[in-house]
Amino acid sequence: MLSSSTIKNASQASHYFSEKDNYYTQDEGFSHSEWWGKGSSDMQLSGQVDDQHFTQLLTGRLPNGEQLGKMVEGTIKHRAGWDLTMSAPKSVSIMALVAGDQRLISAHREAVRLTLDKIQQGCSQARVKVNGEMRYENTHHLTGALYHHDLSRAKDPQLHTHSVIMNMTTRADGKWRSLASSMGKYNEQTTTEVNGFIERVRHHNRYYSKLYETELAFRVKACGYELRHDSKSGIFEIADVPAALVEQFSKRRQEIEAMMETKGFSGGKAAAVAALSTRDNKVKVDREALKQAWQEEVSSLGVDLNQIKETSLLRQSLQGQIDQEINVSASAKA
Repeated sequence: MLSSSTIKNASQASHYFSEKDNYYTQDEGFSHSEWWGKGSSDMQLSGQVDDQHFTQLLTGRLPNGEQLGKMVEGTIKHRAGWDLTMSAPKSVSIMALVAGDQRLISAHREAVRLTLDKIQQGCSQARVKVNGEMRYENTHHLTGALYHHDLSRAKDPQLHTHSVIMNMTTRADGKWRSLASSMGKYNEQTTTEVNGFIERVRHHNRYYSKLYETELAFRVKACGYELRHDSKSGIFEIADVPAALVEQFSKRRQEIEAMMETKGFSGGKAAAVAALSTRDNKVKVDREALKQAWQEEVSSLGVDLNQIKETSLLRQSLQGQIDQEINVSASAKA
């Protein structure tokens, strides 16, 4: 699943995304953030995201001192950027975070990066004036900071990544510019050409969501898990994780659905409004106590997550042996 939102305040965003108390800790073997995109490479930004560079880029200040934005009544105005969030199916989060299968954490991150690469290729644009006419240039160039989180607001396991895309790109002439946004009102149902970065992302949201889900499903299956698919949504879950356990760890979704039912709302936009109105403030979490509570919830349903993980490892090993035998046989025939 892919969702998007506009970042309106650079300093608040820096505090929100860099807050480490609620999320991954170094002793779990994973850093909680990383730089991504051609723009990050051009600026030689790699590894863990540092707050100073993160905030500067959101305000439109480049490392060379250049300030992006538009002069309005003597003040430079610059839109900070956008948050593209990709979330794993609940059963994947359960096996990754409760059962501790780090292969699935890697699978999620690989699927996120591949999807972002496609977004970079297909959605990044800048405006350029040609013979007095304003046009859109496809730049294939984005700068992003990825923040990997592991909790829902209800403190359930929820593997997801916030991809903070800075409002900047480089044109073919080498000049840094703000990402383009289409002129006039944008309609998601438009049948004409869609221009503008976030407009293209949102217009093709279903495609990019399915791309992430498909890439993740491929990698989860390669880890030895069997999958089941919802016939209506097409979203997959790990087959051996009982639906009752998925429901048990979906308290946040239940809160949103309960409010929508109370208000008589329906549809994706209404769900987004309900999600904001029911969202609790973030608080510090006792990680050990939380993990113990998760294990107790699993035990209450009589589910053995370790056995599910061990079965997947066995399937992966057997598939590896079969693939090796096929390769040997093919080499012998050649």
